[in-house]
Amino acid sequence: MMRRVMWFTAGAVAGVSGSVYVRRKAREAADRYRPVSMAKGAVERVTDAVREGRAAMVAREAELRAAKNADAHPASQEVGRSSAPAGPLWREVRRQRARSGPRRRSRR
Repeated sequence: MMRRVMWFTAGAVAGVSGSVYVRRKAREAADRYRPVSMAKGAVERVTDAVREGRAAMVAREAELRAAKNADAHPASQEVGRSSAPAGPLWREVRRQRARSGPRRRSRR
């Protein structure tokens, strides 16, 4: 008799915990696909794309200016002189270049 009670209790605990787990996962999936959540994700992706585009624009502009300065002032190619602009924007460009490569989409 004690064995039956033990196995009944074990089954009941497993059933309750399984249903709680399934309910939680279903609620998370429903929250992920709500229109508000989808809009937030789209805004984040667009913001990232704009930020990346601006960093690429700054980098390309710096390259063009460096090439223009090299053509206009051949004496500026002395050792130790850099045509790269200094400041926080250039640091961002360096970071972008360091992590450049094929962009991979996250699997959601």
